[in-house]
Amino acid sequence: MSSKVDLKMYLEGYKNVSKKAQKLGIEDLDKRKEELENQIKKAEETVNKMTGMTSKEFQAKSKKYMDLIKNNEKELTEIDKKQEERAKNPTIEQEIKDLGQAKKNIIESAKEAANKALNELEDNKPNIKALNEKKKEQQNIEQQLKDMKQEEKTNPKKVKDTKYKEYLAQKLKTVKKEIKGIEPEAKKEETQQKAEEKEIKEELRKFLLNVGKVDRGEETIPMASDVEASKTKENEQKQTRKENKENEKIKNVKIVANLPYYITTPIIMKLLEEKLDIESITVMIQKEVADRLIEIPSGKNTGPITYTIYYYCDSEKIMEVPNSSFIPEPEVTSEVIKMKIRKEPVVKVENPKVMFMIIKSAFMQRRKTLLNALTNAQVFISKQEGIKILNKLGLNENVRAENLTIENYADLAKEISK
Repeated sequence: MSSKVDLKMYLEGYKNVSKKAQKLGIEDLDKRKEELENQIKKAEETVNKMTGMTSKEFQAKSKKYMDLIKNNEKELTEIDKKQEERAKNPTIEQEIKDLGQAKKNIIESAKEAANKALNELEDNKPNIKALNEKKKEQQNIEQQLKDMKQEEKTNPKKVKDTKYKEYLAQKLKTVKKEIKGIEPEAKKEETQQKAEEKEIKEELRKFLLNVGKVDRGEETIPMASDVEASKTKENEQKQTRKENKENEKIKNVKIVANLPYYITTPIIMKLLEEKLDIESITVMIQKEVADRLIEIPSGKNTGPITYTIYYYCDSEKIMEVPNSSFIPEPEVTSEVIKMKIRKEPVVKVENPKVMFMIIKSAFMQRRKTLLNALTNAQVFISKQEGIKILNKLGLNENVRAENLTIENYADLAKEISK
């Protein structure tokens, strides 16, 4: 059963913030000083108790304690320097607040995502919903019949509405029959819902547990998506091994196709991401999509897919195909394009996934500036951090997603991964 909520992305965001916090050296310095001083005190007490031995024996037994004292005193000196630097630089205090708030925001967002998933469970269970509605209807009819019976007792002379009473009794039978018919499927859905609720709550528990582990510098436990990804990867590897065995002799493939226009992008992306032994891809697709695919990044038609295609391929337009070439005539013009797979990507990126994540986040709010879009997507912890990174890369803080070259995004990925 796949997870109904994936909190891995929130955990990765939290790790990223913690990493930046560690680089700033904003851990609780006073608390660390106290720990170091206590260790020194205990080590000194242990050394002072070492009596009745030769100088050589004393040196051998006290060495590890003396080394601990020396190392701790060195770290205490470094902490004092950090605290002095912090006192001189008020912007560090603001960065500390921003990072602390970012951590809180990520935790709250994860909780909201889990609660939203829990609330949506019943909406996806039509039989449970129908059963609850029918049970309410049953209660209303039974209450009306009860009220009518009570009215007859308290006011026997009143003319009885026999027809309406018979109608209600018949309606009650029908509703009970409908409930009986719905109950088996509703029961199945209820069992599934309980399992899904348990799964969502367990995912949130793991997330909160991992947050504590990240703060303590401990290794995190696998989330649901990690387990699923591991299983998927294992299955994919098995499938790949099987396919490789079957297709050992198939190399330098040239793909030529007339793709369904409504799933053009997913098909092309699948071919590229699988890193198959493909020499080129020649396809006929809708003209507007083709123009976006072969556009050089930072042009007017630029979108996330533009950067992906440019990263993997050297693309060119072959020919335009007017709608009059088809029977019946479609409303759109088509275009044949050729994408030659590059032997090496156009830019070197240590982690392409980070770069494409940044590109996708940048274009999610296309009308906003890059700074605002990446801050809202929590790629930048704060606007101040975003301005700092953009300035470092020589980019204007008012620049938009479509104005950046792929080299700019590669540089951004490098800075954010630090």
